[in-house]
Amino acid sequence: MVNIKLMKKKITYISNSTIPSMEANSIHVVNMADALSELKILDDFFAYKGFLKKSIKKFYGLKNNLKVNFFSLSPAPIFNSIEIIITLFRLKQNTIIFGRHIKICLFFTLIGKPVIFETHQPISSYSFIDGLLFKYTHKKLIAIITITHALKKILLEEYALKDKKIIVLPDAANLKKKQVKIKSKKKKIGYFGSLLKGRGIDIIFSLAQDLEEIEFHIAGGSEFQIKKLSLIKSRNVFFHGYLSSNKLISLRNKMDILLAPYQHNTSIPGGKVTTEWMSPLKIFEYMSSKIPFIASDIKVLREVLKNRYNCILVNPNSVNEWKIAIKEIFSNEKLSKKISTNAFNDFVSKYTWEIRAKKIVQICSKLSDSR
Repeated sequence: MVNIKLMKKKITYISNSTIPSMEANSIHVVNMADALSELKILDDFFAYKGFLKKSIKKFYGLKNNLKVNFFSLSPAPIFNSIEIIITLFRLKQNTIIFGRHIKICLFFTLIGKPVIFETHQPISSYSFIDGLLFKYTHKKLIAIITITHALKKILLEEYALKDKKIIVLPDAANLKKKQVKIKSKKKKIGYFGSLLKGRGIDIIFSLAQDLEEIEFHIAGGSEFQIKKLSLIKSRNVFFHGYLSSNKLISLRNKMDILLAPYQHNTSIPGGKVTTEWMSPLKIFEYMSSKIPFIASDIKVLREVLKNRYNCILVNPNSVNEWKIAIKEIFSNEKLSKKISTNAFNDFVSKYTWEIRAKKIVQICSKLSDSR
């Protein structure tokens, strides 16, 4: 176990996320920063300033009043070089750089700063300039963090990297003290997440049509996306829009079953398909909820999920398999209890933000002790 008090250096966390915003990447970086702050190891946290007029602590349901050092300029690529120079002058000297902003992180390796770089996509998915910069600096990185073993494999194939240099740390979720299931006479099924292409929203509408006695609740998405989907007339599908952390948990606790119907063309903003290497936040949030859930049987998800142990896995585009799984959970209380309990136990032991932050600290501790 690392003695954090004895660490010679603290961490400066540099993200390329906009905060606050409705993007999943902002949820990740804010909770990561919060967990590092909770461990008293965070020097500074850099991010882009969002347009939402919200309290960061309340909006994301954080433990701490997180101080964010907002970048001076916009995230437009044309300003990156200037932002690097500005950030360099704002940076504390005796610190370890950890982050997801590829240009700033890699630039700091060139001037001798200790850097841990985290990527949620192959390097080939970045710009040509970013790829070129990575090619000539990756040997200087202390470590590279990926979210799945599948992504690690891709990076090993893209570059002649040392296996031990790439460390896999899946996404995570917060452990909430109160997880009180709210009982209702009406059966309720929930989906909490993005409405982008490949998220299986069409599967949910098909299920709602076949299972009219069940309410289907969808939380997430923009007003435009919801308006478009609302044109599909359905009496038992209810949209709640994008919810803050506390409101989301309150609604989720009313559900009997949760769905993660990822398809083989799951994409992120910008249209990039990530099915091969993704580590969805939603999976870990579902595991933390103590509510049984059904997920798509996609290879990368099996790094965390096990069929009929901590969830039920089904063919992503088979409405019939989704329907059978729903009916089985409602009719088989023993199975429902088993998968929800195992999912929660897996989450508590492996996938909290605190556990993830401590693993980052362990990497930094080895570096700090060696210098």
